[in-house]
Amino acid sequence: MSDRTTTLNHESANRTATASAEPAATSATIDDKEHQKLVRKLVALLIILAAVVLTLYVWSVLERHPRTDDAAARANVVGIVPRARGQIAKLAVQDNQLVKQGDLLFEIDPADYEHALERTVEIRNQGRRGWRSKRERAAQAIGGYVAPARAAAAKAFRNGGTSRRGANEGCGSRTGSGCRRAKT
Repeated sequence: MSDRTTTLNHESANRTATASAEPAATSATIDDKEHQKLVRKLVALLIILAAVVLTLYVWSVLERHPRTDDAAARANVVGIVPRARGQIAKLAVQDNQLVKQGDLLFEIDPADYEHALERTVEIRNQGRRGWRSKRERAAQAIGGYVAPARAAAAKAFRNGGTSRRGANEGCGSRTGSGCRRAKT
């Protein structure tokens, strides 16, 4: 026999032995591959879950304790609120600039506060007009009482207080009829 025939016979025997061993090895390999896929998926899921939990934790800490690189906490830091509302037309300070009392910080658009001033002046003028008209109405209302009361007071003064009864009896009415009775 030649070497070649021996080699072919030997290869076919190996194939038969390998073929009979392959089904057992293949099923073990398939289970092992599925197990590895499952482990990879679980690890990926755990990493994603850990990232979500860590993100939520960091967010909650930052919400409770906010911080910034540009902050300064000193006793001389004061909040600024303008007296009139409006858009800022010019900002006269820079970030982190030290300012002193009286320094110009910003300018508000004049149209906004001029409108607010006009509105305030109009409200004041309406109040004054209302006060004047109320005063005039009150003067007109009591005008009918003043003249008879003055006449009764003058008469009482001339009589040395003897016509006190007449002054008290209706001299305060608009018609002054009580004062006429006192004269008679």
